[in-house]
Amino acid sequence: MPRIVVVVYDEGAVSPAEIVTGLKEVGEVVFALPPSDHNDGMAPLIDDLATCVHIPEEAIDEVRALRPDAVLTFSASGAYD
Repeated sequence: MPRIVVVVYDEGAVSPAEIVTGLKEVGEVVFALPPSDHNDGMAPLIDDLATCVHIPEEAIDEVRALRPDAVLTFSASGAYD
């Protein structure tokens, strides 16, 4: 079974394409998108690149169902608010 890598993505991260390219040898990338204006605009592009899970509404059940081998974030936006 291929590895699943969940990436929590938001404004301030490297581009979704760079993330998918950089992690392709590690496993299948699944983006977890918290609610934000940035992610509202990026979601159609990200949907073309990889599976997306919109959080927090769907996060717990959808991410758990994916049985990820890793969860990463490339953005600390809002982490210190």
